Amino acid sequence: MFLSARQDARELSHIFNINQENDNFVIEINLNNYQHLYNDWDASSINQKELAPEIFDFIERASYEIPLSKDHELWFYLPAANQDEGKEAKSKKALKNNFKMELYFIKKKLNRIYRKAVTYILIGIVFLLAAYFLPETAGNKLLYSLFMEGIFIGGWVFFWEAFSQLFFASHEVRKRRRYYQRFLNSRIQFIYQEVEEQL
Repeated sequence: MFLSARQDARELSHIFNINQENDNFVIEINLNNYQHLYNDWDASSINQKELAPEIFDFIERASYEIPLSKDHELWFYLPAANQDEGKEAKSKKALKNNFKMELYFIKKKLNRIYRKAVTYILIGIVFLLAAYFLPETAGNKLLYSLFMEGIFIGGWVFFWEAFSQLFFASHEVRKRRRYYQRFLNSRIQFIYQEVEEQL
């Protein structure tokens, strides 16, 4: 297990650069200007803008490749001629706001899953109580037996659905929440480079 973890880290070091100061993995994105960070259709102010879908997708996929036990940083490279401290500060805030918004939606999805699980448990309890306490009728005993058996099985099916929601459906959502919590704690850097003129 330990050797496997070391091997994974070594393989990742061929994909991602590592910040030698703190051993954090670095997710790197090249931009021509700050505006390329954002969704062209979003008319909000800069620090409230939605990230461009392709950038959002790229950093999410890159983050998923890095184990949750490791930290990462986001480095954005821009031409030195486009450096603007005000836009940089607003862009950093916009990135954090996007991560906070995603965490908000993840929390809402988790709450829906938990509410659904509670509903299934309550319905399952009602079915099982009905199966135990409904009085036997004087009619067709075979039909009554089949009906009660159906209610009893139905109760356990609802319990299984509740279990499925709590331990399976929520698992990936909770894991995604951890990735975005890591994003919130990630260091964001804008690095400015001189662009060589092409002949």
